[in-house]
Amino acid sequence: MGLSVSYAVTPGAIETVSYADENNVRVTTYENIGRKDALGMTLSARFNITDGIDLNLKGGASRNSYIFSQGGKNVYWSFLGTETVHVDTEYCSIDQSLMLIPMMSAQTRDLWIEPVLEIGISRYWEKIRLGTSLHCGDLLYGRSYRKDVTAGDGFVNTSNIMRQGRYVVFSVYWSIGRFRNTPYVKHTSYDLD
Repeated sequence: MGLSVSYAVTPGAIETVSYADENNVRVTTYENIGRKDALGMTLSARFNITDGIDLNLKGGASRNSYIFSQGGKNVYWSFLGTETVHVDTEYCSIDQSLMLIPMMSAQTRDLWIEPVLEIGISRYWEKIRLGTSLHCGDLLYGRSYRKDVTAGDGFVNTSNIMRQGRYVVFSVYWSIGRFRNTPYVKHTSYDLD
């Protein structure tokens, strides 16, 4: 198990900032906002359930503070989490991961935590040096929308952002060439006397 605590200060932070122009149209640009502080804590653990199954867990929280150069302050907490499982079987390797990813910016008002689920299966044939893998991503959502709420000087904007959607990647690879392994040398301790 592991625990880490971090604190970061950026005096001249450059962030994506949105504002309403004279025609009441949302404009998004990069801007030097002033100062950004982030205090975070992460807890991680790894478990060997059996010889062929590994489980990794990770969770964290951070307090994000944005102080804008023209005045104003935005402070909120964000959370993240990951769970990964690796299974080695006689025929293939299986990897699964579930991630809780916070979608945030300097002007975030309504924090949205996006779950992402991915599964992969791979197999390698040693004799013919051929490998295959099948990876499926973003299994929880199709091409749907997620809500995004940002607020600036005198406005609050709610918009819908399209997710990537489910995808499948299949790959085949072949290793060519022969590599000579370094011979194994067994070292033993002995007394010179």
